[in-house]
Amino acid sequence: MEILRKKKKKPKVIHYLIEAPKDFEIIRIANMLNKKVSEIVRLKDISIEHESLLLSMDNYSISKWLSDNPKYIERPIVINHKKNKAVICRPPEKVLEVL
Repeated sequence: MEILRKKKKKPKVIHYLIEAPKDFEIIRIANMLNKKVSEIVRLKDISIEHESLLLSMDNYSISKWLSDNPKYIERPIVINHKKNKAVICRPPEKVLEVL
């Protein structure tokens, strides 16, 4: 966020733990990231059993699961809707890729 403030950008912050994105929104975000939905799952936070189950699912099923369990979505994700591009901001400097 500090990098965005220095660039005089005012991002819209979405607290997805409070208001989870819909499954179709998760698919759209994954597409903007040029990733499969399975690649935006925080695998380090789930059990091995869940990981193998998730990785055997299709994009829609995983997006549905993430919509029901948003704490497992990689974060932070910054989206530039004008460029139809997104980035997972780890490290924070990655945000510069979508400005």
